[in-house]
Amino acid sequence: MTSTRQMATRAVIVGFIGYAFVIGFYAAIDLFAGRGLLHTGSVLAHAFVGGYDPSALALPMSIDTGALIRHNLMHLSVSVTIGFIVIGLVEDAIRNPWKSRFILFTFFLGFMVTVAAMTVLTDPVRSSIPLWSIIVSNVGSAAIAGTVVTRWYPRLWAVLSTPTAQLAARSEPVKSEPGIHG
Repeated sequence: MTSTRQMATRAVIVGFIGYAFVIGFYAAIDLFAGRGLLHTGSVLAHAFVGGYDPSALALPMSIDTGALIRHNLMHLSVSVTIGFIVIGLVEDAIRNPWKSRFILFTFFLGFMVTVAAMTVLTDPVRSSIPLWSIIVSNVGSAAIAGTVVTRWYPRLWAVLSTPTAQLAARSEPVKSEPGIHG
């Protein structure tokens, strides 16, 4: 069993990976579009804080540092919360492989809910944040975080991809992951 401290550390890392990937992704889009690196962040900050004017996209934007910091803190806290949910589900899948299909479905549903929520929340700024970018940024962050998680839990992919009936038919106990105490 993984210690609580180790789980918390992993959850924060997973959340930070998601946060950093999305920030980097939109900074790269802004750079390639010839906008300032903080353009998308500023648009989102204004949209979430209020006072967003769609015509502002055509003009140089001043950066509202307070709004940008509040938006980034909100984004980071949501990302870390998702990290805690992911690591909790991973730990549950490793301990209880018979739940693997439900957990896999929960990952998929969580991804879809995240994309749907971001689609609704960013609707006022759709001209600056197209739907494809929301999908790509979330797929990218999930892929990178998933790669890291499968290195921490080498059996995870096998557990999630094995049919539940085969897992239930096994009479041998599930062995602990390397480095997991208990």
